[in-house]
Amino acid sequence: MNNTQQGYQLFAVGDNKYLQLAINCATSIKYRDKNRPIQLVTDNTSTLTRKSLKKLFDTITIVSTDAFFCGPLIKLKMYEYAIYPETLFVDADCLLLKNDIDRYWSSLSSGYDVTTPGNYFSTGEWYKMRIERICEIAQIDKTLKMNSGIFYFKKNETSKKLFTSAISAATELGNFTGHIHRGAGLPDEPYFGIAFAREKSRTVSRN
Repeated sequence: MNNTQQGYQLFAVGDNKYLQLAINCATSIKYRDKNRPIQLVTDNTSTLTRKSLKKLFDTITIVSTDAFFCGPLIKLKMYEYAIYPETLFVDADCLLLKNDIDRYWSSLSSGYDVTTPGNYFSTGEWYKMRIERICEIAQIDKTLKMNSGIFYFKKNETSKKLFTSAISAATELGNFTGHIHRGAGLPDEPYFGIAFAREKSRTVSRN
């Protein structure tokens, strides 16, 4: 029986290669985790009529993109699109290779409202920019240097505030690092990093 309280969220927005990556990712998840459903978030309306995808994705959510929230930056809206009480967002270019995923779900569910792997820094370099300058621009004393390829969150006010803060940082600061992610728009991670610092949310540390 599916655990509809907890589920995975994959994005396939833009180029068709992302849909193929999401299919690969979902296949690995279904093989390792028989209990939790998978949501596909995509702008590809043809996915609704592809019967083969229904075996992989329990829900397909069609979204539209705009000129600003495109590429990686659309990940700032994962909370808005989420349909499960607890969501584990996974980048489409990832594969689940271990069978003990229940242990991770248990740890995340019992310990966090919203989290992603990372460490707080007040000095150093990130996206070819001094972290001290990032903190100065964002008016924070440190930022979460992180990788948003994995992101856990509950559908609650704490998580909602974090994602709202990340979107606010993006619209407020714009392309403050000058970085474009492989020609596909702005990176999401600097804005998430700022939001975690501003909201002082609990986060997993990885050394």
